[in-house]
Parts: sequence; C-alpha cells; structure tokens
Amino acid sequence: MNDPLHPTSNGEAHQAADVQIPEATRRKHYLSGEFFITPQALEAHDIDEVLRWFNLPHEPVTVGDVRDIGHGLKAYFGYDDSKPMRKALFVRIY
Repeated sequence: MNDPLHPTSNGEAHQAADVQIPEATRRKHYLSGEFFITPQALEAHDIDEVLRWFNLPHEPVTVGDVRDIGHGLKAYFGYDDSKPMRKALFVRIY
C-alpha cells in the first residue's frame, strides 16, 4: 500500500485522488472532521466496517500518528493549517 502523504508546506493534506467520505456516512458513525480514503481501500472494503474502528476503545492519537485500523488498512491523523479549524483535522485511510 502507499505510504500516507503528509501535509506539505503549502498545506496540501492528502492526495487529490483520495475520496472524501460523505458527511452522512461520518455522521452515522458519530465522526467529525474530514475523512479521506484511497480508491483502492474503498473498493476492497465496506466503508461502514472500516469506520467502526473509530468508535472502539484505543489509546489517544495525536496529529501525525499512523494507526493500523484492521482489514489491512492504516489511518493517518493529520492537520491542514490552510483550512478553517473545523476542517483542519483530517484522517486519511489507506
């Protein structure tokens, strides 16, 4: 799998080819912020099953962390300071 693309100096937070997970889907899992998933991960996995990990108990995460979220996937927890605070925190699943 591809390594996560970390924010760059110009504020680019994720690859343009990533798919943004719709707000309705995030809301269904009580998630906020922006979530992105690679097309390959989206094709290979049920998005609801993938997002369930975020409601399980686990140690806290900080910006820059990469976590194994099961199903052979990882999540990168990032921050894009070029966006307003409510959209600055994001998760990239790959």
